[in-house]
Amino acid sequence: MIGAKVSNFNFQLRANEVVELNLVHSGVPESAVVLHTTYVPFTQGLMPIVIGANPTSKYVHAKQFTILGFPQGEPVEMSMVHVSVTWVDHNKEEHSIRNMVLAFDMFHNRQFERAVIPAQVAVETPLYLVMQRVLRRYGSKDHVDNFLAVATYSHQLNVLLPMICQTNGFPALPDHIRGLMNKLRKYRNSLAHSGTLKASLQREEMAELLAASLFTASYIGFLNEHLHQMDKRDR
Repeated sequence: MIGAKVSNFNFQLRANEVVELNLVHSGVPESAVVLHTTYVPFTQGLMPIVIGANPTSKYVHAKQFTILGFPQGEPVEMSMVHVSVTWVDHNKEEHSIRNMVLAFDMFHNRQFERAVIPAQVAVETPLYLVMQRVLRRYGSKDHVDNFLAVATYSHQLNVLLPMICQTNGFPALPDHIRGLMNKLRKYRNSLAHSGTLKASLQREEMAELLAASLFTASYIGFLNEHLHQMDKRDR
């Protein structure tokens, strides 16, 4: 749902050999977030072991690993190893995709409460940028920024966004999606203010909130492009 891709490649590994593996040299973009990497030997008797690296360090964009060819069972001298890397690039919509990746990963690991804030921020930031873009047609940067400091996310989502869509000939965000985003905002505020929720989030509810967040972030991206095209026509 978040546009993850998979890169596959092979390399040769010998028993007790240490190999420096650079994922970028094998087609993974430098800017990508690596979600999952597997190493599968073609031949039993030689196990590729990742050393000197923490597999949970994906959010610092680790792209280089040290692999040891560890003999086991009936050892062999050499084997080819198949590598499969699942990754997400964040060149486009960089302001939201990092948080969306984090939210989906927290969901995948059944840490539902920890998915709430990044899912909210993934929408909040691009929405703010769209508000800035439109309102600066009518006021200075300082006046717009001061206004948006008062007209916070809830006002932007529920008042300004429908107004901007209607006045610019763009379809409105469906009410049930906006309702889910308001629910997500309330959960986010509860976590930010008290550090916990009154009741535990269940998987089905968090899945629905995540889907709504992803839909809304994409919707805002299309709206931004629509506004860009309108600005080009008006020049």
